Amino acid sequence: MNPVRISQVDTPGDAKSVACSGRLVAVADGPQGLAVIDLSDPPAAQIIRQVPFESEAIAVAATVGIAYVALQNKAIVMVQMETGLELGRLSLSNRADDLVLAGNYLYAHEPDFGGRVSAIPLNGPFAVAGSDDPASYTSGNELRQRIFAGGGVAYSVYQNGYSTFDISDPDTPVAIATGDETP
Repeated sequence: MNPVRISQVDTPGDAKSVACSGRLVAVADGPQGLAVIDLSDPPAAQIIRQVPFESEAIAVAATVGIAYVALQNKAIVMVQMETGLELGRLSLSNRADDLVLAGNYLYAHEPDFGGRVSAIPLNGPFAVAGSDDPASYTSGNELRQRIFAGGGVAYSVYQNGYSTFDISDPDTPVAIATGDETP
């Protein structure tokens, strides 16, 4: 109950989101793209790679040495963290505010059109598999929205509450409910 900071790494951009995969940390570093930090020796943690993009990096998820980076220009880029090599890219109909991995799928939360969750399978072509009804809920704010997935349900948090999506069939996320609360 007494945490101690072992290391702190300043990135050259504006860190918006982080994700870990083994000894590597992926940072969505705003206008500076993707920063990859090596934690092999935690007190000596350092940036080992900076991957620039044509648009601001706003969200990231990572697994098995691969970072999935959501860009402001509506793209999601798949990057090998160790080398910085771009492995794939896809375009969404809107920008993804947040990304989360669950099972063999990457879920992207798209706040435009009132909100949508898109499922991207990771065991096949890097392409959007399906999405829920884009008018299933409205968020009505300019803040970055977040998503969490687990137990067959995705939870999308926004200014006035949260919405839930059934992802038991990952190829077709379905809106369950919207919870409107006072901010």
